[in-house]
Amino acid sequence: MRGRFSFGPDNAWFVPYYLDIGTGESDFTLQAIAGIGYAFKWGEAVAAWRYLSYDLGSNKAIADVNFSGPVVGVTFRW
Repeated sequence: MRGRFSFGPDNAWFVPYYLDIGTGESDFTLQAIAGIGYAFKWGEAVAAWRYLSYDLGSNKAIADVNFSGPVVGVTFRW
């Protein structure tokens, strides 16, 4: 699931979100991102928080791995 909710004057402010859940080489994976952004005429600036989790199964040397932290990004359009 991916999208953004726009609000404010001219819908310049927005809340981006992203969620994916899956499997494959691992038993279970989860990735989630949510934040706040502002759209300029030349692009966008975003600050968000990202969470990433892997459940690799009990027969691996590392069974679970979790990462989380801030994300800052700028997109330029021309």
